[in-house]
Amino acid sequence: MKEYKNGKYKVSIAKDGAIKVQQDDWISKYSAAIYNDFTKLDQFGRMINGNTFPTIIKSPDDIFAGETIYHVDDYWSQFKPATPRKKASPPAKRKLTPQEKQIIIETLKHDFNLKGENLKTVTKVIDVIGHTDNALALAEIAGLLEGAAFATVASAVNFIATIAFPVAAFGMLLNANEAGLRLYGLRAVAYTTTAWAFDKPIPSGSKRAMRNMRGKPAKDILKLEQAWSNTSRATINNLKKEAIKRKIKEVNLKLVYRALGNNNANQFCGLLMKELTSKLKSRIDIINWEGQLNYGYPE
Repeated sequence: MKEYKNGKYKVSIAKDGAIKVQQDDWISKYSAAIYNDFTKLDQFGRMINGNTFPTIIKSPDDIFAGETIYHVDDYWSQFKPATPRKKASPPAKRKLTPQEKQIIIETLKHDFNLKGENLKTVTKVIDVIGHTDNALALAEIAGLLEGAAFATVASAVNFIATIAFPVAAFGMLLNANEAGLRLYGLRAVAYTTTAWAFDKPIPSGSKRAMRNMRGKPAKDILKLEQAWSNTSRATINNLKKEAIKRKIKEVNLKLVYRALGNNNANQFCGLLMKELTSKLKSRIDIINWEGQLNYGYPE
C-alpha cells in the first residue's frame, strides 16, 4: 500500500491503484492528499462493464462507501517498466475556472461545516489565492474560521482584530493619562497589522497625525513616536505568536486578512480601525477616534 498525506487529507492506494472508499470520502479529498489540489478529478476512475481500464469519475462526491475506485497514475504504472524518475519542475500555477472554484467551496463546506460569513470569507480567500495548488492552505484557513461565530463581516473583522491586538503590551497605553497616546497607539495597531498582512513596509508613524502636532513641544512628539514604535513591535510579535497558537502559517493568516478587505489594504485598514473602537473605554476617546476613521491608509 502507498500512503499519500497532505495536512488533514490522506488516502491509501494499493499497488494497482485501487482505493477502498471510506465513509465521507470525496474524490476532491484524495486529490488534495496527492496533489495539494482539490480539482484533479480526472485522475480517478472506476471499472465499468468489465472494462480493463478505469473510466474517469467527473463529480467529487460521486463515490460510495465500500466500493473500489482507482488512481489512474498508479493504475497505469503497473504496466510500465520501472525507470528512474527525474526531479520534476514545479508546475506553473493555473488560474481557477468557475467549476473548479465550486468544487473547492463544496469540499471545504462539507469538511468544515462552513456557512454564513465563514463561508463567504473562505470564498474570498479562494479568490485572493486564485490558483489550484492550495488545498493545504485552504484547509488550514477553513479550520481557523470554523470555530468562529461570524454573523457579519464586522464580526469577522472583530475576530481578526482580537488576534492582532497586543493586549499585554498595549494595556498600559490604553490606561495612559494622555488621550493622544492612546489613539496614536491604536492607529499603530491598525497600520502595522495592515502592512504585515499585505506584505508592505511597516509605517513608522502617521504623517497626517504628526502634521497636527506641529508647534507642540519636542518631548510630546517623542512620546508619540515611542508609543508607535513600541505598539507596532508588540503587534507584530502578537501576530506571530497567535499564528503559532492557532496552528496556522503566517502566510495563511495574512490571506484571511486580505480576503476580509477584498484584497484592498486601505479597505481592510478601515474595517480594522472601526472594530478597534471597542478597545477604547472613554466616550471622549471614542468620539475623537471615530472622527479619524476616514484617514486613508497609511496617512
